[in-house]
Amino acid sequence: MGSQAQPRRDEPAALLASLGCEVLDVLWSFYLLREQPQEPTSTLEGLKTTKFLSLLTDDIVLRLCKLRDKDPRAVSFESAAKRLGRIPLLAQPLEDYRKLTDSLKEHRDKRIAHREQCRPQLEPLVQLLEAVRLAARIVDLLQGQHNTYAVEGLNLRREVLGE
Repeated sequence: MGSQAQPRRDEPAALLASLGCEVLDVLWSFYLLREQPQEPTSTLEGLKTTKFLSLLTDDIVLRLCKLRDKDPRAVSFESAAKRLGRIPLLAQPLEDYRKLTDSLKEHRDKRIAHREQCRPQLEPLVQLLEAVRLAARIVDLLQGQHNTYAVEGLNLRREVLGE
């Protein structure tokens, strides 16, 4: 009984697939965040909705921050660019991404990681969307192709990014 060896996470194909999955998860969470339910029918439903939206926002922030990690062992844009030898091609997009996500990192560090009660001001959704758009573009540059992100036939790239 033989089994096929799974690619290691540090192999280029596995690394690119992992980055693509991260961007897919960000797009899916962003889509769900934008598709907010109608007016809650009760206080409890309102509290549930508020918690759900908060969890989606935290998920987006954590994933976008993970992609900016400089640790060479991380599944991140910088480690992928180094492993694939594409630093010159990605120098400017990576710098732009770091700038776009600086406030997200601060939010992650203060509110999510250390659970400070006073929630730092997050970027408006339109600015978060720019970080998501750039993340998708960086994965495209790393993979050398325009990627489609879909869930159950729903093209998230088109729905969220308008592309």
